[in-house]
Amino acid sequence: MRTCRQARILTWSTRAIAVVATGAISWFVAQPIAQQFEVTLSDPMQIAVGAVCALIALFVSKRPLDFTQDCLAVPDEVSHGALGLEVEKVVSPNSSAGSKSSLATTPSPRSLNTTVADHDSMKVSVNTTDGATIVTVTISGVTASRFKDKQSGLRKKIESVNGVRWENPKNLGNGTREMVGRVTHVAHREAVVARLQELAASL
Repeated sequence: MRTCRQARILTWSTRAIAVVATGAISWFVAQPIAQQFEVTLSDPMQIAVGAVCALIALFVSKRPLDFTQDCLAVPDEVSHGALGLEVEKVVSPNSSAGSKSSLATTPSPRSLNTTVADHDSMKVSVNTTDGATIVTVTISGVTASRFKDKQSGLRKKIESVNGVRWENPKNLGNGTREMVGRVTHVAHREAVVARLQELAASL
């Protein structure tokens, strides 16, 4: 994510420099060009020429910039980052029943469903479809008081993770609860997963 953020900053900076440079060069060369046609430009007219050229450069560069931004915003489900690759079990047709299934890592450019933390008391799963990232936290073997405590309860700790809009917890019975949240922006996804992994490991 840091690389994407740096790329966005570089893209915006390059665009700003190009627009300013276009305006400055246009302002500088406007008078010499006008003199070739035996026309003298006043200072305000030179400034106006530079401003118009800068605006033109601003609009011309918008489409390439938007394209670059869209490319950077594409979720990186196929990368080997914190979320990993979707793993599908593939059973060979020639294998006998009870034989060990072969595993094939199948990256999907549009969807991802994987478990990123699996501990005795807390399991964290991530589901990403068409850019929307949903995290599901399943809590088992935690008392109601420990879960609901308003000062240091597990629910409060989970809901304090930045970058997630949580739904109300669900009581699944047998001491099991489930919390589902939607990551508000793709740039927050890895930080959210890392924080939930830390919480799961600390229980």
